[in-house]
Amino acid sequence: MGRSSYAASVWCKGILRGYRPHCLPISFSKGHRSALPAASIMLKQPMSSYRGQASELEIHRQETRNTKAQMVEILARAINKTESEIEKDINRPKYFDAWGAKEYGIIDKVLEG
Repeated sequence: MGRSSYAASVWCKGILRGYRPHCLPISFSKGHRSALPAASIMLKQPMSSYRGQASELEIHRQETRNTKAQMVEILARAINKTESEIEKDINRPKYFDAWGAKEYGIIDKVLEG
């Protein structure tokens, strides 16, 4: 996943949780990622809940680890943080208000007034 070659804008007006916050800094052009003041944004690591034989579970666990490593690498590059910072921050769900998300680098501006 990488940035598109065309300018696109996105803004969060309510709650942005799960994997979607990771897409903001990677998929949309800098300067075009916004949130309203009351927005809530959460970052977290990938999760899975698989069932099946032990050999299948190991395959799914490895895929989840690979997904997390790739997500951390891309997100760190997109918001100018180290991979270790991102790893630490997504170890548990991390919540941001609009200004915190801006400071962290997930969005570029808070839409006020």
